[in-house]
Parts: sequence; C-alpha cells; structure tokens
Amino acid sequence: MKRLNRLVVADPKRCVGCRICELACATVHEKGIKPLTSGNLNHPLRPRLHLIRAAEMTAPVQCRHCEDAPCARACPSHAIHRTDKGVLVDESECTGCKSCVLACPFGAIDIGPFYKEGRSVLSTDGSPRVTALKCDLCATWGEPACVASCPHDALCFVDPDALRQKRSLEAALSLRVVGSARSGGCDER
Repeated sequence: MKRLNRLVVADPKRCVGCRICELACATVHEKGIKPLTSGNLNHPLRPRLHLIRAAEMTAPVQCRHCEDAPCARACPSHAIHRTDKGVLVDESECTGCKSCVLACPFGAIDIGPFYKEGRSVLSTDGSPRVTALKCDLCATWGEPACVASCPHDALCFVDPDALRQKRSLEAALSLRVVGSARSGGCDER
C-alpha cells in the first residue's frame, strides 16, 4: 500500500493572523540569501502559503498534497508530480500556464516570478518568467518552517498513516476496557 501524503493543517481557533508562517516559508525557500533581512532582500517575498482573513477567523491556506493531485493531472508540462515527500513543483519545468491554479480545489497554488540565485529569470521574449508556487512541506529543509515558527501552535504537521495507527490503537484499547466489563465476551450472545 502506498504511503499517504503528509500535510500541514491549520487551526483557525489558534491563528491570530501574525503572518510569521508566511515569513518563515518565504525565508526558507530563498536559496543563496541567508539570513533573509530587509537589507539583503532585492525581490518580493514568495511564501508557499497565504494567510486568509474572513469575518471572524484567520488561517493560512496551503497545499493539501492530495493523493489524486488535480494540479498534477492538469499540468501540461508535467512540472507537478507526486513524490515520497508530497506533491512538488519542478519550477524549472513550469511554464506558468496557470492550469494548476484552476485545478486546485483549495486555492493553494499561486503564480509568481521565477527567481534563481536572487535574480529574476526572463522568458525568451524578455519578460519576467513566472512559475507555480505551492507548499512543498519544506522538502529539502526538514520540518515545515511554518509549523516550527508559529508562536501560537496553530499549525500541525500531520502524517495520515501515523494518525490512523494511533487512532486504531486507541480504539482497540477502548474496546479492551469495554470487553473486560463483560464477563463472557462474545460467547454471551
């Protein structure tokens, strides 16, 4: 059986809208600019998640790393693909066609300028090249930066397989307690 993709889940009851998750995400994805400060920033921040503010709640929205990955199915250049680390974008292969943006049921994909080593990459016609931006669970960094940096523990890194095992064990243990309350078990029927 194939492993289910991990994902980051937000708790809107704990999120205060501080945007630290966005800053942490953008910072960890800036290759060649460490540490990122306003003094050495020469292009826009590009977080792979976005804080959404609604009437009475705030929460970051980011890729759910869907098992069927509608964004990958919609990508004509095959720049989006499922790996053992989640659903990832190969920015060097992305053409910026926006098919993934239209296909994503969560609105978790953005299109933005493609930067390499702190410099904007240009298309063949001289215009700035754009690429799809989405959460990659900090695939090359370790624990997702948004989760590690949230001061209110509003973000949680979820492994569905581990969660299922934990809940199955808890259910089995609760049955043992119920079963011990009955003296004869299943033979009493």
